[in-house]
Amino acid sequence: MAAVMDLVTAVRNIRGEMRIAPGAPLTATLRPGGAAELFTANGALIDALARVRLTVDPGATRPRSSAMAVIGGSELYVDLTGVVDLAAERQRIEKEIAKVTERVDFLKTKLAKPDFAERAPAEIVARERERLVEQEAVHAKLVASLGWFDGAGR
Repeated sequence: MAAVMDLVTAVRNIRGEMRIAPGAPLTATLRPGGAAELFTANGALIDALARVRLTVDPGATRPRSSAMAVIGGSELYVDLTGVVDLAAERQRIEKEIAKVTERVDFLKTKLAKPDFAERAPAEIVARERERLVEQEAVHAKLVASLGWFDGAGR
């Protein structure tokens, strides 16, 4: 049952990352690494919780316009055709990358200044370092998302 919950979570995460409305109907294909009958038997539950029409196909391959998630040894392909404007999403990610890059550069410059590091209270310097790490993580995730568009979205 944990695999079913992981599948529902994966679909919800894809919805969040791709900014797809929670009520928008999706179709997905699962290439099971095993326990295909578990997903087939719980199809109605998956449909209700993830709002996705799931097809279990051991021979499935990733469609061109799809998002992928790995659940245990299984692969989930969520079809994005007609749901997400890939060009607009790519443009949005590029804008976000530019904004985050500016924030990272600003924080690096701020932390590199000897006056700031010496005069500011230690907790403020630590908070700014944490913000830098967070922004760098966001940047890495956005670049990875853009890489997905370069590989599959064209």
